[in-house]
Amino acid sequence: MFRLLRRLFLAGTIAALAWFAWSRYGPYDPTPWLADLDTLEAHTAAAYANLDWQVAQGIVDPTALHQRTDSLIRNAPHAGSARRALIEFGRAFRDGHYHVGRPTPAFVESLERLARGGGISSRATPDLDGRTACARLGYGTRDRPSLLAWAPGWRELVGGPFQAGLVPLENGRPIGVLRIQHFGEDGYAGVCEGVWESFRSSLGRDSACQGECEWRLRHAVAVALLAEPRTALQALRHAGAELLVVDITRNGGGTDWVEPAARQLVARPVPGILSTGVRHPHTVGPLTERRVVLARDSARSDLRPAQRAIVESALARVDSALASAGTPCDRSGIWHGALPEGCTVLFAPALPNTGVAGWAPDSLLEGLASADELYWPPTYRYEPGVWNGPLVILVDGGTASASEGFAAQLRDAGAARVVGSRTFGAGCGYVNGGIPLRLPHSGLEVRMPDCARLRTDGTNEVAGLAPDVDAGWTESDDDAARAAKALRAIAAAARSER
Repeated sequence: MFRLLRRLFLAGTIAALAWFAWSRYGPYDPTPWLADLDTLEAHTAAAYANLDWQVAQGIVDPTALHQRTDSLIRNAPHAGSARRALIEFGRAFRDGHYHVGRPTPAFVESLERLARGGGISSRATPDLDGRTACARLGYGTRDRPSLLAWAPGWRELVGGPFQAGLVPLENGRPIGVLRIQHFGEDGYAGVCEGVWESFRSSLGRDSACQGECEWRLRHAVAVALLAEPRTALQALRHAGAELLVVDITRNGGGTDWVEPAARQLVARPVPGILSTGVRHPHTVGPLTERRVVLARDSARSDLRPAQRAIVESALARVDSALASAGTPCDRSGIWHGALPEGCTVLFAPALPNTGVAGWAPDSLLEGLASADELYWPPTYRYEPGVWNGPLVILVDGGTASASEGFAAQLRDAGAARVVGSRTFGAGCGYVNGGIPLRLPHSGLEVRMPDCARLRTDGTNEVAGLAPDVDAGWTESDDDAARAAKALRAIAAAARSER
């Protein structure tokens, strides 16, 4: 095994050195690099969901960015500088989901898989044990304790995937703390391993889990994860907690199970946050599929009046969104001047990210083929309102992407107060894998968000979420100081809620 690792490392090092030498000292012609810039700009104009917002907020001046990058490439001393200019083009947007960079070498992926315990192969077959199979499928462990575990008087009640404990405020009042360190299934290898033992029986004897199978496994892991907070919340309630703090500091986001996770914390309905996408064929396809299912229910004669009303309203909204998403416009002029009037990057109207209805009771969805298109969180079989009391969400600059959506929708629904510091500002990421691009000459991989989430005041979530009560953290604070300041801010938020 060590001999194999040594060979992989040596081969990778030699390849990297050879590539570096060629890119730095080989002959340089700016023409193909400028063609890469043209490709990158065309893709960004058409497929970057936050572009218009960034321009309107003055974060990026597209004309100045084009001129700067064009000049850097034309005057670059070697290919390495031209490549760096393209990478800096992406960084100019200050968007955590926009990335221009080198693809990850295959040997690095193999080493990561090996370190997780999955061996060299990426095939997850039914004969494998849970640890090996989950490691091969990318599951690891993100173990980040709650910041409030550093506070005086912290008492842990529950370990496992979601840490839970009690900590006293200055007046001695105990508050419950639930730590959610990640909203991605891939951060909970132990849960995956438990699910795999029963899941693998659904696989063919000689088949590998990939594609649809990987999605089914992730869904099963998410359902198992959602059962864990129930135990933790019940323990906190039994121990006397009347206020719950959900700590999502340093939580970089995840996947769709963030929606049922949010709804376990409140008994009342919480509609989905409005979401929209780019006017692009990548968006038109899923909207069309959604329309087909809704139209099929709309044509039925056996719907109850309330069901017909919700289906037909949803169908009308999807039709409007589909017409907007499918209407092309030339946005290439954004790098050289003003766009044609009405040539926006996003379709309208925005649709709730939990389904076109935003929220609907089970009694209304029952019997509808379009139930998942109207309101899909129930597919995760979660229990709403496991916690039904005062709620505070603790955030910081490491709170990003799906975790920002978690905090924003509970805050905008009036179901929670937000404490800490402004979140990262990554917003929505990628729908159905996004619209990836590889630049032909440089080989750089490009990823950019193709969706945007809009808060109730119309703000793009990529702006970040400001707390209701700022904790006043500074760069010099250690964890104990941050915890003490967080507790004071939580106490202030609790007082203002009374």
